[in-house]
Amino acid sequence: LSGLAKVNAQTGTGTDSAPVPALISAPVVDTSAAMADMVSEQELLADLYQRVLPSVVNIQVTTASQSTMSGVPQDFPFSLPAPDATPQQGEGSGWVFDEQGHIVTNNHVIENATEITVIFYNGEWADATVVAADPQADLAVLQVEIPEGVDVQPLTLAAPDSMRVGYSVIAIGSPFGNDRTMTPDQPGD
Repeated sequence: LSGLAKVNAQTGTGTDSAPVPALISAPVVDTSAAMADMVSEQELLADLYQRVLPSVVNIQVTTASQSTMSGVPQDFPFSLPAPDATPQQGEGSGWVFDEQGHIVTNNHVIENATEITVIFYNGEWADATVVAADPQADLAVLQVEIPEGVDVQPLTLAAPDSMRVGYSVIAIGSPFGNDRTMTPDQPGD
């Protein structure tokens, strides 16, 4: 060991005061397995997106303006549209529940709607009526007459006992006017 301190093999102490360089072997990390897992997960998500996309719909609504008229007491429990009120536009997402034209969406999407239009994956559309709404659960069911040219593909619901807290969730829809988006949500997010 020229120029380096000689080290006693049994005690690890040097024979002089010079520092002893230590050779540390870093563990070899195989990134190919991690990359393969990531590519596999991305392929799974892309395949899922393509499979369910025909079941996802865009919902456009028109609501009456909720401004109050002058002369109505402030504690009046209802809001009335002002005579010059301009209708408001909104939109959200939903999904095809069955082949009879039932669509599931959030209650906040259709709440106070005067007109509801469901737009299918291929651009065809149909007017909808509200069949049921639950504001507390924020769910609503719409009914449409399926337009010609729309191949309805209802989503299959998972058995309730097959889901567990901690499972990943994927949201596919058309939020904020964005057409056909997918957002994975990891457990703990």
